[in-house]
Amino acid sequence: MAGKYVFLIALIVIIDQILKNTLKNIVKNYGASFNILQNYSLFLTLISLVSLIVFVYFFIKSKEKLAFVFLIAGTLSNLIDRLALGYIIDYI
Repeated sequence: MAGKYVFLIALIVIIDQILKNTLKNIVKNYGASFNILQNYSLFLTLISLVSLIVFVYFFIKSKEKLAFVFLIAGTLSNLIDRLALGYIIDYI
């Protein structure tokens, strides 16, 4: 049963990464929401890692897993951006 959630997380991350690399209306976000905390990349990376651990913990403990699937996928995709590019690609 957990396999379908892992697949869904991977699928969401892949789709998000594809969209970020194909859309024309994107914003490079070097900080957090609305570019706050710019130049605190290491801090934001650590916050993302801690958040990911917390989300996975609650995912395991929760009976309602779908919300955590989206939180984990979004955090993973943004973490990939931050580690690979040094910023997060935002799009609408």
